[in-house]
Amino acid sequence: MGNHSTNHPKLTKLDAAGIKKEIQTTTDAIVKATGGKGPTVMRPPFGAVNETVKQTVGFPIIMWSVDTLDWKTKSKKKTIRSVMNDAHDGDIVLMHDIHGWTVDAVKKIVPKLLK
Repeated sequence: MGNHSTNHPKLTKLDAAGIKKEIQTTTDAIVKATGGKGPTVMRPPFGAVNETVKQTVGFPIIMWSVDTLDWKTKSKKKTIRSVMNDAHDGDIVLMHDIHGWTVDAVKKIVPKLLK
């Protein structure tokens, strides 16, 4: 389970107190939703990281190696193509499950990757 912040700000634009608030509010919500299990990693919005972020978040920061740009293309087909053309074993693929076209793409991508 990962933390991604509460309000999706560029954490690099916040001071340490602001970063802590974003992370703690989300951690509290995750713990409540899961009945006690908290996040173990963090992915900063926009991939925005600096020394203050690194020293403040309190979790390993996990970044992606393949960005599908699903939020921008708004296309199931382009999202599938991006993953299948660019992803290799061990890659971390960035997709956003808030978009229906991405959810539909994942239904096609996972079986292909498992092959």
